[in-house]
Amino acid sequence: MKIHKGKIRIIFGFALSLILLGIILYRLEWMEFFAALKKIQWRWIFPAVAVCITAGFLRALRWALLTEWSARPLFHYWRALQIGYLFNNIFPARAGEMARIVVINRQRAIPFLKTASASVIDRLLDMSVLALIALWLLTYSLPQNPIYASFRKGIFIGIAALILLAIFLLGSSKIKTWMRWIGSKLGDKGRHLTDWGEQIVDGLENVRNPLRFLLVFAIAAVCFAFDLSGIYLMLWTMGWNLPFVAAVTTGVFMALGASLPSSPGYIGVYQAACVLALRLFDVAESEAVAFSLIWQSLSFLLAISLGGASAMYYGLNISQTAEEAAHAPSS
Repeated sequence: MKIHKGKIRIIFGFALSLILLGIILYRLEWMEFFAALKKIQWRWIFPAVAVCITAGFLRALRWALLTEWSARPLFHYWRALQIGYLFNNIFPARAGEMARIVVINRQRAIPFLKTASASVIDRLLDMSVLALIALWLLTYSLPQNPIYASFRKGIFIGIAALILLAIFLLGSSKIKTWMRWIGSKLGDKGRHLTDWGEQIVDGLENVRNPLRFLLVFAIAAVCFAFDLSGIYLMLWTMGWNLPFVAAVTTGVFMALGASLPSSPGYIGVYQAACVLALRLFDVAESEAVAFSLIWQSLSFLLAISLGGASAMYYGLNISQTAEEAAHAPSS
């Protein structure tokens, strides 16, 4: 019996989340965990929320510029982004990535592949900035431990993404020529592949100008600055007097963890990422789990409230949109 690779990914994601969560719960010191929760300083929650929402608007602006090079439809892109976060929290296999494309495709009547190509560049920018942050972080000498091997691999993946992005943007005309040559060798299927590839390349027209590319890259960097500031404020919420590099480390580990297959909301993955990151700053494992719970709960509440409100604004049918996203052309 043949199993679709998407289902295998979902099964593996749930299994990984359950295994990590089981390990975390097995090792948890419950008294220490509840003691950490009792020390929460709630006054830092509100500025953290404000910072996270601002980061969301900046990401929506970047996506709008990549797709249309206009800030006028900013709120459409912001709502689509929030709906994507909602889907990531209630469906497996990062369903929100495709759902946000489906939503903006409906609202802006933009060719699907153009929207998809802009979203791919959007993610490559995130990976590139993440790699640069991780390179800086290595100056703090992460321990030579096999546990952190994935962290170092993530850096190389991010650098590769940056190189790929530069080649794709600066050499688009040559890429088209290669696509046509490959397509000519593959017959009818090759022609369809060539048409599909050329639409994606054409969708990148807005950022081929170096100054435009630098602008969206700068916005990507500012997005991460806000993300990490939000994490730093949440560390203050726990009553910890840690350096900003602790927030940077935690943010990088969570971002790398989010790239792994997992259950909806990255349950188990985020807990493991926080434990590994905060261990470097002498935070007890159970206290790190308490922090991950607060951060994940905040992220979930924001996704449900903002994403739900955005879905209601568009009169979105969640199950229908999920079905459409699952059968989108690029999936």
